[in-house]
Amino acid sequence: MSNNESEYSTIDLALAAYLKTIGRAVIGIEQKGNSNRRKAIIKFDQDSELPEIIRLYYDNQASVDPRTFYDNVRGLKSQIVNACRS
Repeated sequence: MSNNESEYSTIDLALAAYLKTIGRAVIGIEQKGNSNRRKAIIKFDQDSELPEIIRLYYDNQASVDPRTFYDNVRGLKSQIVNACRS
């Protein structure tokens, strides 16, 4: 979670790819940690529906197109690498 109540942050790449696959826009990616142990924090807009969407994901009740999900995992990885270079 984020300190900012208007955004949701996660380090879970699969969750982030799921959120992106269902149409949630990534609003930012930031790097935490040092060069030996970096973590990417992926940020989304927070709204009243998001907690239920995340609950469905963790309860294995969410369903998305597998190819789109895979493409979003790859795209997020690329965005993370680019964000960490900056």
